[in-house]
Amino acid sequence: MSSERGSAMVTSLLAVAVLSILAATTYRLTRTLVRETTWQMRSAQAQAVGEAGLEDALRQLYENPSWRTGFTDKPFAGGRYTVTLSTDTEPLVRSTGYSMGIFLFGSAVRSVSARARLTYSGGAAVAGGGSGFAVVTDYFKSQGAVVDSFVPPGPPGSEGGIWSNGRADIQCSSNPCVKGSIWYTDAPAPSPASASGAVAHATYTLTLPNHTCPSCAAGNDNRTGISPSSVYSSSSKDLFVDNGKTASLAPGVYYFRHITVKGTLNISTPATIYFTGKLTTDSSCAINNLSQTPSLVAFYGQGSSSSHSIKCDSPLHAYLEDRTGDFTLDMEVFGRIWGDKVEFKDGTLFHADIAPAGPQAVAGVSWEPGAWGSGYGRP
Repeated sequence: MSSERGSAMVTSLLAVAVLSILAATTYRLTRTLVRETTWQMRSAQAQAVGEAGLEDALRQLYENPSWRTGFTDKPFAGGRYTVTLSTDTEPLVRSTGYSMGIFLFGSAVRSVSARARLTYSGGAAVAGGGSGFAVVTDYFKSQGAVVDSFVPPGPPGSEGGIWSNGRADIQCSSNPCVKGSIWYTDAPAPSPASASGAVAHATYTLTLPNHTCPSCAAGNDNRTGISPSSVYSSSSKDLFVDNGKTASLAPGVYYFRHITVKGTLNISTPATIYFTGKLTTDSSCAINNLSQTPSLVAFYGQGSSSSHSIKCDSPLHAYLEDRTGDFTLDMEVFGRIWGDKVEFKDGTLFHADIAPAGPQAVAGVSWEPGAWGSGYGRP
């Protein structure tokens, strides 16, 4: 009888041991399966986030072909991406996407890279660099200035549109003074005779662009790209070119506080210029974009709510942007202007072109076939 009890006990213990092993194995397999499934999901998310970073870079290159600053940990869809670009004319773009975190394991990481291919149009380009509007502002005022979209004769269909999220106050000395269309949000409406295109009331507003580069405050070409160095103060980050003086900027990225040009500033391209204060000139100045291609020189105000007054003897070829700043112009300008308030004085002649002539205007950006690659990191 006791031997039977002992045999039953051994059998029970063996059964318990087998069941324990099966339970432990099942747990481990289930945990591995859950982890693998979660990783696959997060990996797919990281891939999508990385590709979103590439598309974001594509848009930036379309708006500004000289853009090379990239992004660092830019949030997207619960994850983030970091984008870097080579300095080539057609840059190699690498985007690393990070998924949402996986408990105890961190984020899945996928990297994608591709070389951007820039295509160019012959002659003057469509105004606004793809936005459809050469001037985007919360308030537009023109005092008899001529706003057109080409150096005559110019290609048909390249008129420069004006968009105002508020009023469009246009006082023409002779009509039409805007060769293009005018969109406005707040009454009163501009005279239909003031534009060669449509004068239309908008029922929504456009968001002004905001090109920022916090990392450029420390990583820039201020110390190496400015000649002579005496026109720049490293302590205040002010650029000051006095009357009768000539200074030059080499191709690169610059980050200033105030920019004051009373003499001559020659800019080699591409050049991206960020500034946190004011951009001011006087009538004796010259800001020379040596390529005469406006898309290759960009002045990006960093939201200081400043008023920028620009008046020079020679034409300016550039993009001007300050989301919270005001621009007052009294000169000939080729390019694009986006700001909180834009005012053209009577002496302004504004050409809403990316390039005044020649096959230099960016008409499109795409990925070069066969230049796509990807990789991943596993947590």
